[in-house]
Amino acid sequence: MHVFKFILGRYKGQGSSAIAYNNKSSAKDGVNGIIVEGIQDLFENRIIRTEDMVDMYNAYSMSTVKRFSDRLAGSTRLINLLNGLAGNSILEVRRSPEHPGSKVNKHIESRGRKSKFDNKRILLKSEETHNPRRKGSHGFTSYQIILENPGLTYEKFIELGGRRQDLAWDVEMKRFKVQR
Repeated sequence: MHVFKFILGRYKGQGSSAIAYNNKSSAKDGVNGIIVEGIQDLFENRIIRTEDMVDMYNAYSMSTVKRFSDRLAGSTRLINLLNGLAGNSILEVRRSPEHPGSKVNKHIESRGRKSKFDNKRILLKSEETHNPRRKGSHGFTSYQIILENPGLTYEKFIELGGRRQDLAWDVEMKRFKVQR
């Protein structure tokens, strides 16, 4: 028995498809889709419409259907078809998260333009030990990160949970100095 990830074509303007996995944990990694563990799971999933099941069944089957008699019959026929195809190695079966669409192998790129603080160090202007920001705010957290890690880089600051806009405000208020 395989676990399937359904990629619905109605969201992409193409045909629907399915990928078989050996277990649920490997199905969670990689491409976006709806994970279905079996007939009952498909039957209860209301995101996948009966029309989607018909489209997928027709894409993978030698015969075509116009509709299923009911949702349970459609779920049963589609899962049995996909299990048969995966068992005969006709449908791609992904065994581990090391496939090309995996988040593990994907190079993470930042979105948008670069910050003016990229590749720079954040330094305290004075030897301040008190955090002037309101306790519990994002600004307080960002300021505290710099207080506890003097001389850290902007990238490390972001990695520790700091926010760019809080840093920009504190630099404007002349609490910190940013230098290469």
